[in-house]
Amino acid sequence: MSRVELARLVDRAALDEAPGPRGRLRVTVPESWLATPSELEIRVPARLTCARCDGGGCDACGRSGAVRAFAESERDPGPEPEPERDAESEPAPECEPEAEPAPEPEPARTDRRVTVQLPGGGRPVAVRLVNPFGPDGVAQLLIEVVRGATPSPSVSLVRTPALESPRSFARSTLLWVVGALALGAALYLAWRALR
Repeated sequence: MSRVELARLVDRAALDEAPGPRGRLRVTVPESWLATPSELEIRVPARLTCARCDGGGCDACGRSGAVRAFAESERDPGPEPEPERDAESEPAPECEPEAEPAPEPEPARTDRRVTVQLPGGGRPVAVRLVNPFGPDGVAQLLIEVVRGATPSPSVSLVRTPALESPRSFARSTLLWVVGALALGAALYLAWRALR
C-alpha cells in the first residue's frame, strides 16, 4: 500500500521567514461558491505578482515586482524551427509540388492548474500552497479567493458536495433512534429471559 501525504502541519511564522520566491494570485468567485463547501480549479499564470512586495519590487523578485510561478523548462517549447537553406550550396527547386498546409502548432503552455477546497461559510479565503509546482517553481503561492459578481476567467467550479435536505436528515436521525430503541428493548428482554 503506498503512502500519500494528505497534509502537513507547519509553523506559520516559519513559512513567513522561509526564503524563496512567493507569488500572489487574487481570484473572484460568486458568493454562492463561497457559501457552501466547494472545490475550485485555478489556472495559475506563468508570472505572478511578488507576494513579498505586492508588486513594488524587492530583492526577492529582482526589483521587478513579479516572480515566475514555474520553471521555464516546464513550458512546452512548441515545434522546432526548420533549418534555413544555404542558397549557395543547395539550389532551390524550380517548382515545388503543392504540400498540405502544416498543422497549427499548439500554443506554449503558459499556465498550471491547482485545486483548492473552500470551507464554505461565505467569507473570503486565503490559501498558502508550499512548493505547488515542485522545487523549480515558486516556494509559496498565496491565493486570495474573494467575493465578486462573476468568477475570474481562470477559475472553474469542480464540484460542490450535495447537501442533505433537513427532511432527509430528520428521517435518517429518526431511523437511527428507532433502531437503537428496538435494539435496547431486545437486549432488555433477552436479559430478563435469562434471569
